[in-house]
This record gives sequence, structure tokens and C-alpha cells, in this order.
Amino acid sequence: MPHQLANWLVGLSLGKKRLIQLCMDAVLIALSLVFAMLLYHERLGFLVELPFWGILGIVIPISLASFVKLGFYRAVIRYITARAYKTIMTGVVFSTLVLGLVSGISETRVSLSVLVIYALLALVSIGGLRIFMRRMLIGVQQRPKTRVIIYGAGTAGRQLQLSLQTGSEYLPVAFVDDDKSLQGRTISGCPVHAPQSLPRLIDNYGAKSLLLAMPSISRTARAKVLRRLDRLPIHIQTIPGMTDIVSGRTKISDITEVSVDDLLGRDPVPPRRDLMNRNLRGKVVMVTGAGGTIGSELCRQILEYGPKRIVLFELSEFNLYAVDQELQALTRARYPSVEIIPVIGSVQNPGRVSAILRSHGVESIYHAAPTSMFRLSKAMWSRAFTTTSSEPRFWPRLPSRPESAPLS
Repeated sequence: MPHQLANWLVGLSLGKKRLIQLCMDAVLIALSLVFAMLLYHERLGFLVELPFWGILGIVIPISLASFVKLGFYRAVIRYITARAYKTIMTGVVFSTLVLGLVSGISETRVSLSVLVIYALLALVSIGGLRIFMRRMLIGVQQRPKTRVIIYGAGTAGRQLQLSLQTGSEYLPVAFVDDDKSLQGRTISGCPVHAPQSLPRLIDNYGAKSLLLAMPSISRTARAKVLRRLDRLPIHIQTIPGMTDIVSGRTKISDITEVSVDDLLGRDPVPPRRDLMNRNLRGKVVMVTGAGGTIGSELCRQILEYGPKRIVLFELSEFNLYAVDQELQALTRARYPSVEIIPVIGSVQNPGRVSAILRSHGVESIYHAAPTSMFRLSKAMWSRAFTTTSSEPRFWPRLPSRPESAPLS
């Protein structure tokens, strides 16, 4: 029912909307005076007195005329601001003065107490109706916003919060910041917490995304923060860098996905084209850890150099399937001569690796160990160290002796 009513109201012409507001305000003014008299006199005898209705007949049109003159009905309820409530207060004060003057020359006397009660009731009812209508219209028309936590309560974070609060996609619910002087404060309704509280905040608020609002920090610091956050069950996104914001190329509210460059922790080094062409063009290439963040990006870039074949070597069946499907689609659309071969296996098994190298005639290996890029539990540190430190060492001992490019 509220949804149907809201859609009906929104679909009306501007003139009809103003007429409905005028009629509702007329009823509220009348009810405010009736209840003010009833609360003070504790009887309803005044309702049968003709002078009382004469007072209403004068007060209502003059009050509505004052609202029109003050521009109250030009405001759109969905976007009504605090200024509109000041206009309501001004109109109600004027209406109360008119009521006092009219009652002074009428047989039905209205005491000062009745005037005060009338003013309060009119202010609450007319203003409250607008608040109710605004919330109903916004609530039923907008899709549910995605709850987000903002990492960084500085200037950029506050500007991002303001931008998102006026938008229709995201709802900021909390800040986290490393600055202890900000922790415990509340910024525009959002409390500021320590980063250590993130697991609890994600659960309590039902947050779906964590937005990094730290455009001025270095790449190294950004990568350090990302490595701290990678184990959290939440989607991590970021805002553009300060250079892009200041130059006008992007806005602070342009939320993007975390890029490989953010994870790198330094400025990217452009590849040597001559070296890449020599090692990739027309060659059989194997990428280990091909389903990881770095490995999959590496495969995409290798495709651009026109290899003969790419062997995707990955331990995770799901990750291997995902990257294989993506690369198969790319080769069909842009690189039809490149063959993609998915292979499940562990780089800690030299026998398995040796067999793959021989069977596919691998000429160049790119080793992207995903375990070095993610935070691991204490129980996994030993395995992670073994994986990232010892794997490249056995490549020279393998029969094919391909060129190896460790990326760990």
C-alpha cells in the first residue's frame, strides 16, 4: 500500500500535488485549533458555537496564503531541507498571530494558553507530515543501499561519506582509521573505530564493501593496508588517487576496484618489449599459479605478445576453471592462434612439473606464487615459506631447462 501510494503521488502533476498539500494543511490547522481548545477547556461545547467556525473560516485561508507567499509549496517533499521547516515555523507563528487578532473581535475568546498549544500542535503536525511523506517517498522508491565502511576518516573520507549519503547506491555505516585521536568520534552519524574492530563491524552492520579513502598515501603504505585487509570477508574497493582528483579527471565518489598496481606496493615498471618478444612470441609458455591475482593478470598480458601456447598451471580447480574460461573467451575474440591448456598440479611436485614441461614442450616459465601475496594463518607460514622460496630453485634441475622468470 505505501509503495502504491508513493508511486501515485509521484505521478501527479505539480498543480495537483500542491492542491493536496493545501487541503491537508487546512485540515491540520483546523484539527490543531480543535485539540488546543479541547485540551484547555476539556469540553466540546465550542464546536456548536458559530463564532468558532467563523474564526476557522478566517484563520485557515490566511494561514495558507502566508504559506504560499513564503514559498512553502515550491519545495519538493522528497528533497525538502531544513530551510523549509523554518518556513513552516514562520507560517505557524503568523497563523497564531492571526488567530489571536481574530479571536479578540469574536465572541469566542481564545486564551494565550490556547494560542501556545495551537502553535505547537500546528508546527508538529504540518512539519511532521512532511517528514513522514519524505521518508515514505524515499524509502519505497529507492532500492536498498549497499552498506559500506569507509577506511580513512580524514578529509577525503568525509567528502566521500557526504557524496554517498546523497546518492542512491551506498550507505556509509562506519569509519575506521589508524589515527587514535579520531577513534571514538562520530562523523555525520557514523562512528569512527580502530581497524582492529573491522571483523566485528562487518558482522554487526552487515557491511558488504570496504572503501579505501586514502588518496594521498604512498603505494607502499596502500599495499601494506591491503595486505592487512585481505583476510576479511568483505569486498574491498578504493577511490582515485589525489592527483586524478585534483586534475579533475575523476571525482572522489568514483569508486573503483583494487588494481594489481595497488597490490604491488610500488610504481609499475614497464616491460622491455624486446625481451618480452624474444621470450614470448611464438613460444610455449607456462604460468604457475595462473588462477591467482598476479598469475591471471600475467596471462592476460602474455596473450598480447602472441605466444604459440599458454599452459595454465594451478593447484585450485575452481581458480583454474575461472581463468581458463576467461582466457578461452579472449583467444576466440582476439587471439585465435593462441592455444590455452589448463593443467592442475602443485609446483612443489618436481615430477609433475617435469612431465608437463616435456609433454607440452614448454620454453619459458613465469612463476607467480599466490601464497606470497595473501595473509596466512600462523599454521601456514612454514608451508608458505617453502613454496615461495624453494620452488624456483628446482627449475634448473628439470630436464627441459626452460627459461624461468620467478615472480615471488
